[in-house]
Amino acid sequence: MTALASLVAVSDSTDPNVGASVWWKLKGEVTVVALADALTALGLASHAPEGLSPEVALTRAVATLRGPGRRVRKLRQAGAWLVTDEVEDVAREDLDYSKRLTVRLDAIGRVKVQGGSWQEEADVVAAYEHHQGHLDTQDISGWLIEQATRIGAVGLREGGGIYFVPAPAMYEWRLFGEALKACAPDSTVYALPTMRGDEALRAVVDSLATEVEAEVAKVGGQVISGALGVRGLNNRAQEARGMADKVRRYESLLGTNLTKLVEAVEKLDMQIVAATLAAEAQAEEDANG
Repeated sequence: MTALASLVAVSDSTDPNVGASVWWKLKGEVTVVALADALTALGLASHAPEGLSPEVALTRAVATLRGPGRRVRKLRQAGAWLVTDEVEDVAREDLDYSKRLTVRLDAIGRVKVQGGSWQEEADVVAAYEHHQGHLDTQDISGWLIEQATRIGAVGLREGGGIYFVPAPAMYEWRLFGEALKACAPDSTVYALPTMRGDEALRAVVDSLATEVEAEVAKVGGQVISGALGVRGLNNRAQEARGMADKVRRYESLLGTNLTKLVEAVEKLDMQIVAATLAAEAQAEEDANG
């Protein structure tokens, strides 16, 4: 049984303090400005997604030049691409490649095209400007996942796609759905209310345990490696405490004992503290020669 199937749907009037499983269906692009305006109107301006970086925008723009007999290859130089034409050499029964044009970003983010026709240059620049101001479905999905994570959601399916949002965060989550709907009418964010049934509890707790165990293993490995400095260790300590707070919130929300998860995170926190003290001592020793 999938995590989604195990969650029991109920009406909004029945036990509304548990939460909901959420997912979304996205269609078409959204302009960065339109989504920012919609979020601002709902008091969520600080959570508006940023536009694409210049390099990502140009990557997508250059991809429009790709076609039959034409290849696009990223160069080692940051922000630079080479476009070549593929020519069949019948006599040698082989393919030759000839340079058609190069595209790059200059120091202040302007598109520079060398070679090719004026139309190709105009097309690349227009596509670049378009992508800088628009977000596609992958961008929007990434932004929604970021917001779901920020408000304490737990992924219910391996690989993502379905999340459990706790009841205290549902008001804000619904506002994100409203903002998206306002500028992308064909996109929908779904929310299926859930109750404290045994299967529902097991699905959420199992997913939370998987998330916590993976994070503890990852951060613990970084601490043991000794590769983190004092600043990095302080950041990991903050993450660990946030993780422990999240587990405690779910423990209260679901009315179930999650002591083992809390203890695992607290053990990690103690490891980080010990590593931080050792790193600080080493840094002081190095400073004193």
